[in-house]
Amino acid sequence: MAKKFQLNILSIIGTLIGIIAIFLPWLQLRIDGGLWDYNLIHFFDTASFWGLFTYQIACLMFIGGWVLSIISPLGAIPEIMGVSIFYVEFNLEPGNLPINTLHFLGLGFYVGFFAAIILIVSMMRPIIWNGHCFDKIAMKNRLLNFVKINGKEN
Repeated sequence: MAKKFQLNILSIIGTLIGIIAIFLPWLQLRIDGGLWDYNLIHFFDTASFWGLFTYQIACLMFIGGWVLSIISPLGAIPEIMGVSIFYVEFNLEPGNLPINTLHFLGLGFYVGFFAAIILIVSMMRPIIWNGHCFDKIAMKNRLLNFVKINGKEN
C-alpha cells in the first residue's frame, strides 16, 4: 500500500501567517515628526542601540516559535510568550528612546498574536488533509504538522 501524509492544515496556515507577521511592522516610532516602522528583524538589530534588550528577547522568542511551528503547533508557546513579552515591555518604560518620541504597536504585533492563536486552536481541534478529504479530528496531528500514515489508517 502507498504511504500517505496527513497535514494539519490549520497549523500550516498559522505558520504562514507567522512569517507574514515577522516582516510586518511591530513597532512604530514617531520621532520629530517622522514615522519609523520596525519589523521584528530590523527591530532586533536596532533595539540594542536604544537599550531595549527585553524587546530582543521577545523577538527571539517569536522567531524561534515560528521556526518550531514549521514542524509542530507547539511553536505557539514561544510565539505567545514573545508577543506577551513585547506587549508588557511596550507598556513599560520605553528605554533610551530619544526625547519626544511616541511609540505605537504596529500591524505585525496583532498578526503575530493571531498566528499564535491559530496554532493553539490547531492543537485543540486540528483540521487534517489526508490526501483525499478533510478529517475533523486526527489525534496524531495534534503535535505534528506532517504525519506519515498507511493506506488504511485514519
